[in-house]
Amino acid sequence: MDTRCVHCGSQIKVLFIQYSPGNIRLMTCEHCKAVADEYIECEILIIFIDMILHKPDAYRHLLYNMVREETVNLKGLFWKSALFYLLLDVCILEILDGILVQTLWSLLTSPCIVYNP
Repeated sequence: MDTRCVHCGSQIKVLFIQYSPGNIRLMTCEHCKAVADEYIECEILIIFIDMILHKPDAYRHLLYNMVREETVNLKGLFWKSALFYLLLDVCILEILDGILVQTLWSLLTSPCIVYNP
């Protein structure tokens, strides 16, 4: 999986050069002339907030430049996310089922009002 520019999506050889610990230089994209991936310096919380705000650059950073087969066990991540999705689905169904049962019960037990003009 190659690294990519988060702005234009073109492939980049190197995202940054590390001169010493804590001293890096971010590389620019040859295609769009912008910094290829400024999210390298950001904390995960900033990236998460930008993802909530639906910024495409944050999603591109996560998909192209952060998640790699060397750093993440993709098979384990898949099974964990599938299990999490199923648990959320069950919770949503239980909540909706409880609301539906409560609504039907209130309709069945409410007094019938007849209007005679």
